[in-house]
Amino acid sequence: MTDGFYSDELNWLSGAATYTIDPNNSATVLASGNFHHDSKNTLATPLTLDNSQLVQLNYSYTSGPWVLSPTLQWTHVPKDINIGLTSEAHTYGAGLTTKYNINANWNIAARAEYINSTGGTNVAYGPGSNAWSLTITPTWQQGIFFIRPEASYVKATHTTAGAAFGTSGNETSEARLLIETGILF
Repeated sequence: MTDGFYSDELNWLSGAATYTIDPNNSATVLASGNFHHDSKNTLATPLTLDNSQLVQLNYSYTSGPWVLSPTLQWTHVPKDINIGLTSEAHTYGAGLTTKYNINANWNIAARAEYINSTGGTNVAYGPGSNAWSLTITPTWQQGIFFIRPEASYVKATHTTAGAAFGTSGNETSEARLLIETGILF
């Protein structure tokens, strides 16, 4: 049991099954969902996320310094008038992550993703919106310490006014820079 999208309510069940085909290939199925609908709506956990179900299929292929990982994802948000969800919605997504290990301390990863939403409830950047993103992430690691800068670009279409990017929520694209550091254990 988990709290799903950080709702502080332990009302999600999650499970994953991985099949290792051989040392270089594996496939994973992940499923999770809220088993008790919540009426709590916060910035961290909007109603649509907190009351959804998710299925994800992942594949991983390793060849020397390369790792390729395509992903397919489906999300369902059921209609629940009692908590303000007046219609159901779905998302369909696909992504590809690649990583190249340069040496024992450095690697570089890149990710391309696409998501499409359907239905009358907002689950992305407005009902019926879609988006794609590109991200690049070099990483340096020494023992248990790491530092990872990240640069990404997101472009959304069919957005609803106020539900996209920028201070007014009306921008349809956004570039992001991030630096992450920490200790692995």
